[in-house]
This record gives sequence, structure tokens and C-alpha cells, in this order.
Amino acid sequence: MAWQVNVDQQPAAVLEVANASDVVTAVRWAIEAGVSVTAQPSGHAARTTLDNTLLLRTRALRVIAVDVEERTAAVGAGAK
Repeated sequence: MAWQVNVDQQPAAVLEVANASDVVTAVRWAIEAGVSVTAQPSGHAARTTLDNTLLLRTRALRVIAVDVEERTAAVGAGAK
């Protein structure tokens, strides 16, 4: 399962998250299972190892919400 072929990446599991609730559930599971958690890096940010790591694929988290009155914005990890 290589997304960056020059780095050997063998995560314990890969989870495609659809919303924030999925992320919370995944992190709670990882804590209970004793594994690390990371979001799938893009570009040149590949880790050297993903052993004992739950890899979260966040591309479905594309929501962008802007609150003009509060002057805040929330951008999902999969937004482009």
C-alpha cells in the first residue's frame, strides 16, 4: 500500500473518514488498541514508517464553513 513509493509504508490499518465523528471514533479506538494515529500526508510529508499506526485518509472532509459575523472559518482536511 504505497502512496509514496520511495518510503515503505505499512500502516496497521487505513480508515477513510467521512466526518468528524469518524475521526473521534478512530482516535478512541487507537488509544484503546495502543496504536498511533496520523492523517495521510500528502506531497513530501511521508513518514519513514507507519508501523503500529492507524492511517486516516481525510479526503472526504471537504467542508468549508465561513461565519462572516464571527469572522471565522473552518476548513476540512480534505478541502482543495
